[in-house]
Amino acid sequence: MNAPLPAPARQWLQDHAFEPARMHAGLRFTLFDRYQPGRWTLEEGKKEKKGRNPKQEWLQQFDSKRVGEAAELERRRRWLVELVERQGGRWGVFRNTWRFATGLGLPHPVENGFHWHPTLGVPYLPGAAVKGMARAWLTAGWDGAPQPDREQLARWFGRPFPGEEEPDRVPAERGRWVFFDALPVEPVMLRVDIMTPHQQEWYTRAQPAQPLDSRWVPGDWQDTQPLPFLVSEHAALLVAVAPRQPGAGGDEVEQVWAVLTRALEMPGAGAKTAVGYGRFEPDRDQETRLRRDWQEQEQARAAAARLAAIADPLERELEELVAAVQAREPGKEPWLIWWEALKQGRWQGCDRVRVARRLRDELMRLKKWPQQSPKKAKQNKDWTRAETIRQWLEEADCP
Repeated sequence: MNAPLPAPARQWLQDHAFEPARMHAGLRFTLFDRYQPGRWTLEEGKKEKKGRNPKQEWLQQFDSKRVGEAAELERRRRWLVELVERQGGRWGVFRNTWRFATGLGLPHPVENGFHWHPTLGVPYLPGAAVKGMARAWLTAGWDGAPQPDREQLARWFGRPFPGEEEPDRVPAERGRWVFFDALPVEPVMLRVDIMTPHQQEWYTRAQPAQPLDSRWVPGDWQDTQPLPFLVSEHAALLVAVAPRQPGAGGDEVEQVWAVLTRALEMPGAGAKTAVGYGRFEPDRDQETRLRRDWQEQEQARAAAARLAAIADPLERELEELVAAVQAREPGKEPWLIWWEALKQGRWQGCDRVRVARRLRDELMRLKKWPQQSPKKAKQNKDWTRAETIRQWLEEADCP
């Protein structure tokens, strides 16, 4: 990012406190409201007070804030789960064991960027990074990693391979598997962290072709340079992979999923993994909840399809009534729902006769329709119910 917001927009952001529930946090971060005229920086030159860190002060507006709208995250999550299921892939929820830093190499005035989802306004791991992480774990010789041949790598990840000589002579090939963006399933907590690099002068100013300058030579007497950066904490990400062609994964889907799972658990994702950032582990409770939600969606879709296939309006109404009542009272039997609706006068005329016939047939099937009067008929619920239904059946001459 090397261009500021227009001055009025910049002023508006400065005058209004950050409200993550109402604002896209990524836009506030990347568009950088505190632009100093002529300089893309937070530094204030000679006016800066000793010991003050303007970059950290600016980042503090994001600290301990949850970003992301729960409803939008749920909508995107449902869409992704349905897509992966239709393709015959695998998905799961992984929670960060501590902190997760993504996009630190992106340019920003605080010297450390952050990877924001462009529409959801939350930190995430792009699909290309998920794919690269899985490939790196598979080829880096980690303990327990399988030893794939080049054909398997090409089949999974495509070619040419990274670092391959004369890549122009290698026919380009897409991998068989699609690695999706790893998106949060719930609003994400942000934190401000600090790194303290040593010998900053040596790394930023010394050039191999230049003579050594004593001011740049690394030494333990030099001060460290605190650099703030933004991280997420205990983020729960939906990770997914699927074959490009629906159902074409076969048994290989489990192999790919095992590699992806181990890559998240071992080397981790994002930046600073060597010091413990970016490690993930399966969140079984969250995944169980999401799978239950998926199953309920599938059942609802199947029920809607069954209703749409019913041509008779009255038959469709009966099924819709059952679905609506069972949504409030799970397990309630259809015959009882129709019986109560008939007693309340929901239908009249031939419609009531038709529903009564349907109810009679259902009760016969369930053996709740007595053929002969019992000894204590008035005290027998099945008999009194059957007598009422018989009266309805005789009300009109209906086809």
